[in-house]
Amino acid sequence: MRTAQQHPSELSFFPFHHHHHPSKQLSVPPPPTPHQRKSWTLQMDFERLRQDGLWEKAIALCEQQKQHNGMPSEPLHNFYLCEARLERLAEAIPERRTTTLPDGIQRSLVDLKNALGTLLRTPLPIDVQRLVRILIAKICFLLGDLNDCLIGLEKCDLPAVDLPQETNRRNLKLLAEAFALKGWCLTKLSLANAKLKRSERSEKLMTEFEVSNDIALRCANITDTAHKDANGSTELSAFYLGGLLEEALVKCPNLFAKNGWLSAALVRFRDTLRAVETPATRRARLRLSRQLLELLLRCFLGSNYVDPRMTERQTSAGESTTLHVPRPKKYPASGGAFVPVSLLEEVILLLQICEAVVVREMATRAGDEGSPTRRLLLAYSVAVSDACVVAYSRLSQVQLGLPFIERAAKLNSNSPHIWRQYAMYCVIKGDYRKALHVLEQCFRVMPTDRTIYLFAARISIDYLLDLDRGIKYAEALCQLAEKSRFGVRARLLLGTACSVKASRVRDLDGQAGLRATALKHFLHAEADDPGDFLVHYHLALEYCLLRQLQDAFRAVKKCLRINMDFLPAHHLLALLLSCWKRYEEALNVLEKVEMEFEEDIEVGLTKIRLQAAVKGADDALRSCRHVLTAWKKTYEHDLQDSDGGMNTTISPETLQLPTSPLTLQLATSPLPQQLATTFHRDGTLTVSSHPKGSPSSPGMVSVDRGDAASFRGGADSIATVPRTDGAPGTRSEMASTTGSYLQRNSPQRAFMMQLNIWTLMAELYMSLEQPDSALECLAEAAIVAPPSHLVYHLQGVIALKSTAERRTTGSAADEARRYFEDALAINPWYAPSHIQMGRMQRRDLCFPEAERHFRAALLGDTACHEAWAALGELYVEKGNDDLAMECLEKARTLETTKSIQPFANLPRCVSY
Repeated sequence: MRTAQQHPSELSFFPFHHHHHPSKQLSVPPPPTPHQRKSWTLQMDFERLRQDGLWEKAIALCEQQKQHNGMPSEPLHNFYLCEARLERLAEAIPERRTTTLPDGIQRSLVDLKNALGTLLRTPLPIDVQRLVRILIAKICFLLGDLNDCLIGLEKCDLPAVDLPQETNRRNLKLLAEAFALKGWCLTKLSLANAKLKRSERSEKLMTEFEVSNDIALRCANITDTAHKDANGSTELSAFYLGGLLEEALVKCPNLFAKNGWLSAALVRFRDTLRAVETPATRRARLRLSRQLLELLLRCFLGSNYVDPRMTERQTSAGESTTLHVPRPKKYPASGGAFVPVSLLEEVILLLQICEAVVVREMATRAGDEGSPTRRLLLAYSVAVSDACVVAYSRLSQVQLGLPFIERAAKLNSNSPHIWRQYAMYCVIKGDYRKALHVLEQCFRVMPTDRTIYLFAARISIDYLLDLDRGIKYAEALCQLAEKSRFGVRARLLLGTACSVKASRVRDLDGQAGLRATALKHFLHAEADDPGDFLVHYHLALEYCLLRQLQDAFRAVKKCLRINMDFLPAHHLLALLLSCWKRYEEALNVLEKVEMEFEEDIEVGLTKIRLQAAVKGADDALRSCRHVLTAWKKTYEHDLQDSDGGMNTTISPETLQLPTSPLTLQLATSPLPQQLATTFHRDGTLTVSSHPKGSPSSPGMVSVDRGDAASFRGGADSIATVPRTDGAPGTRSEMASTTGSYLQRNSPQRAFMMQLNIWTLMAELYMSLEQPDSALECLAEAAIVAPPSHLVYHLQGVIALKSTAERRTTGSAADEARRYFEDALAINPWYAPSHIQMGRMQRRDLCFPEAERHFRAALLGDTACHEAWAALGELYVEKGNDDLAMECLEKARTLETTKSIQPFANLPRCVSY
């Protein structure tokens, strides 16, 4: 019997269970009658259903008791029934509706409002009347009657509620909704009422929302109750806050931020997220975590960041009012709990919170394929991945974001957006093969997405040099996007791939066929889009490679007429003028380019050669110092950031990476510290910083004279350096004279650019008959970069010149021969070394060997006029006049169209 008497005390909003006359408290109450016991049991059942939000069961129970006339009082029966019907209607209304309510729902709400108004005229306890008024205000809000809603809430006398003593979760939720409704009504009415001061209404609004949030969080902290269903099995109630309170949780910190109170917004965000997580607050925590992440990245970067331990709120939201709002349960700050102390740590924590919420909710709804809730969770996973990309990009911590994107791709395997982000992350990381594999997953999800084919073709051609696969993707893109901008880009990729493939083919007929195919694709792209300057640039470059200079000149003029800010087109124009030996005009073009654009190393090297042809080698050497300074400004900081002042180990695979034909112009940015290279037994190469600085002038190179004879590393051939089997290309493709095919910001490209500067200085010193200074420059080049055919070839030329000056044929000639052999061991198709070897064989009367070297030079470069001339001279000595005339005529034709720098130095780009 004692147990039965305790049941009514849990009904906290019924005052008649608490207020007993003091004189009767000492008397023993009479035992409850069966009717009272049944009434208390029914009330407990209704309370359990109310707190758990099981409105369908509550309506069914009300209807059942109404039919049997078993309800203890008609007013309470109507209250339970109206409340359940209202909540069921509220669940059917969209959270963010932009149109009016349907007529059926609107009529039902009006009927419920009238029924609740009738209840107010019945003798109900004060606490129940307050709850009825809150329900009426909620109906007014749903119907759009904001003024009536505010009037009804004022009659509720909310400040008089004793919130700390309230333990009923349903009643707490209704009180939280009352404060939230008041805040929403004030928000919408204040927008139309300009008489109120903005600061006053903002403070009032935020107070209402803060009180509502604290009550809602306290309500969510109340443990879910377990109960038995009709079959006798135990189930846990699924309490949730509802759309109104979730929106209020998110709205409150946003109001602070909107009014410019960023610190207060940060405090509110963190204080809400410190509350103990419950199933009812998971979705709101997800949105709050994302918005806090955006706030941190926008307003609290760098020194503006505030430690979370400095922003913990100690007072309740209602401290400025007469209310005493209960504080929600918080995670303890001590006891080993992780507390972020930096922006990066807090960003990682917020992303992990978002990810954990999405993953947990997806796991609990694994079987609900196609349900609206699961679709919403998939959209949340996409939003979390977007936030991850933005956050780690802003913090320059791209590597940390890759695991998040990988897990998001596994979680949402049918989202092409996440797979595309995953591919872009792999490109940034440098894992291009994995990026291509990820894009192939995008083909499975979206087989007709043209951007995916464009990315795949670009990665295959630009980064992997898998020209056949790139051509396959580009052809598929042409079929999907014929005569569109994507089709034009596909034609550019096809033409570029065929042109690069032609430069690798050693069969002259196959090379001519590929050149014609490339030209056809460029002409087709020009016909599809005559206003695309990149099309005209690639067409001009292909005409130059075919030595059709007049057509190339017209095409490059069209390119510059469309876009005067495209630097490679100016560079191409200067090289075209140099083909006609108009060196002064070409030099003027590059000088104007230097004044209008940022400094470019490739343009600077071409300018040095033009200055040597126009003004002499002395003036060109002064420009070399300027280019070295520009190199230092461009690359030194990047190399120090990537190396961190420590040794960097480069494997043979790294050295033999396939080179890129689509690299846009070199990013202008610094001469690093000198780097020493050391080969190890395991086939790796260690690059470490030298303490000494670079020379201040080309005439004062800081290398000992003894180093010039020893930097080659002995008489052993460089062919003994280990190579990687199956690498798509030789070491020469990495150590090319142009260097334009290397990745734009890679350390290898930076080193090769400095190598080209030193070797050019060596050539200038050789033209000034200063072999010692040239050797010092080559020694610097050998320290900076891995073994290069350029260094060995120039050292062989110097040794050959010294042999000619001394008129000896002894050890100096053998040394020069070894240098040329070392150069050819690195690059078997390097034409100048083949020509020098052929001439030495011809002087030794070894005509077959000489002819073999000359023809190998032509296989490496069919436009090399020196090889044609040397072959013609050889035929003259052999007495074959017809072949000699043909070769010499070919050499004369090619010499008249030879540019001062190879056209292959120019970048091939399909985007700008």
